[in-house]
Amino acid sequence: GDKLVVYLLEDGILYDQENYYNEDQTSPYFGLGNPIPNFEHNHTLRMSLSAPLGDDIAGSGALEEYSVTYNSTIPADYVTENLTLIAMYVSADNLAYNAQVGPINAVVAYQ
Repeated sequence: GDKLVVYLLEDGILYDQENYYNEDQTSPYFGLGNPIPNFEHNHTLRMSLSAPLGDDIAGSGALEEYSVTYNSTIPADYVTENLTLIAMYVSADNLAYNAQVGPINAVVAYQ
C-alpha cells in the first residue's frame, strides 16, 4: 500500500569532498584539489525518521487526514538552524504522489 517517508536533511556541512574532476578543464571543480577541502554539502540526508523507503499508511482512505508522530534525538553536532524535514507520500512502488519540505519545529501545510 501507500507509504509515508520522512527524512531529516542538513545544509552547510563542511567536509572534504573527493574530486574526480580535478583534472577536467571543462568542470567547475577543475583545479580545486583532490579532495576539495571544506566543501559545503547541502540537502544532506542526516536521518530517516521513517523506514528508509517509508512506513505503511494503513486504513486511510481518500481525503482522510493521516497523522503520525516521530520522535528522535538530534545529535549535538547537527546545526539546528540548518535542518529541514521532508515528508513524502509514496505508492508501494515508491512513486511520489506528494511531498513537502520545511524547517524543523514548523508546521507546513500540504498543497
